[in-house]
Amino acid sequence: MTVLRPIFIILLAVALLSCSSDLDSTDIYLPKGTSKGYRTVRLTSESPHQATPARYQDGQRLIRKALEGQFRTKGLQVTTGPADLLVGHLVIVQDGIMTTSLDEYFGSGIEAKAISDLAHQRGVDESGGTGNFKKAGLVIDVMDARTQKLVFRNYVKRDLLPAGTPDATRRQIIDQAVAETLAPFFR
Repeated sequence: MTVLRPIFIILLAVALLSCSSDLDSTDIYLPKGTSKGYRTVRLTSESPHQATPARYQDGQRLIRKALEGQFRTKGLQVTTGPADLLVGHLVIVQDGIMTTSLDEYFGSGIEAKAISDLAHQRGVDESGGTGNFKKAGLVIDVMDARTQKLVFRNYVKRDLLPAGTPDATRRQIIDQAVAETLAPFFR
């Protein structure tokens, strides 16, 4: 009996650790549907938070333009009215101390807080909080407007651009990040 007890405790601990938490669900919830069968897209249309710095508002505007461009280039009509697909995006900004998420355009996106928490855990916490750690992430959700089900989610992460980066460079990097994030959706 004394030999079985430690084995039982170890098995119980493994079972408890393998139970999913809110963070685990976002890690595996990355559906990879495609654009096939859809014709129209509507981007979420929330207003930016008043407290959002102008630099981030400009970044949000550039992301929205890049999203519109990607969908139009791939033959989908971008509309402000009824649409087949709803598209939201979440921006995550990290440094060696904290993670901030700008979720005003995530709309009805699923699990924004859990995604941000997971990004903090994997980015800031696992980096050891080094002062050199500065990353930005972009999560894009595409939902079927009729069923309200998530069709596609993908993300990309990059080094955070320093203040003073020329607008043309920012626009190019954002266009590339959006294109990379959505590439599997258009296959």
